[in-house]
Amino acid sequence: MATDERKYDLEDRLVEFAGKVIDVVEMLPKSLAAKHLAGQLVQKPISLLQAWSRK
Repeated sequence: MATDERKYDLEDRLVEFAGKVIDVVEMLPKSLAAKHLAGQLVQKPISLLQAWSRK
C-alpha cells in the first residue's frame, strides 16, 4: 500500500470515528453533566481530523 493511500485511509477512518462519537453522544442523557461531557467527546476526534487534514 502506498503512503498516499494510507494517508487517505487514516483520514477516512478519522471521519468514521468522529461520526461514531457523535452517534454515541446523541444517546447521552440531556443533563448538564452529559452536555459538558458531550462537548469534550465531540471536540477531540474533530480536532484530530482537522490536524491530520492539514498535513
